[in-house]
Amino acid sequence: RLRGAAIPSRSRDAGISTRGTSPRAMKSALRAEIYTRAMAEGVQPIEREVMRRLLTDDEFRFYYSALAAPEWFSSPVLRELYGLLAQGETPEDIATDTKFGQLVTGIMLAQPLVDSSEQLLLRHNNLHLEREIARLSAEFRAASAAGDTQRENELMQEVLTLKKQIRIVSGLSDLGYSPNDGE
Repeated sequence: RLRGAAIPSRSRDAGISTRGTSPRAMKSALRAEIYTRAMAEGVQPIEREVMRRLLTDDEFRFYYSALAAPEWFSSPVLRELYGLLAQGETPEDIATDTKFGQLVTGIMLAQPLVDSSEQLLLRHNNLHLEREIARLSAEFRAASAAGDTQRENELMQEVLTLKKQIRIVSGLSDLGYSPNDGE
């Protein structure tokens, strides 16, 4: 180890203030930051994999149509593609469609995720819930700025209800992505 050499702080690089903060709190804040970043970066691969399985796996398509909703997709194009499948279009017809053919080919050529169907469904649901929580939190800030305490309370209850629906998916905590780890 070199004496006097500057060693970059992981927490400073992550944008987390370390002044007056315990190591345990810093570790928790860093984990929350990593989790948030991983969730944001993970939207595209998860949604692509969901669509790949919807196109190739009849059983997954059956369960997904019973348990999920089109708004789980953040991408309007994937939402529209799912709508076609839900209306009874066959994956073969969609693959040959001029509007969706190139997209379907790209989805099918992408590296598949190794998640089980249940894990994938939970991950996709969690991403949807996180987006809804972010949307409601923005509304909460606007209501707070406007001084609308009744709307603040309503939004807080909605956020808490959504947060209770988020499920830890096996594999996230093993990678250090669990936000409540170490508390």
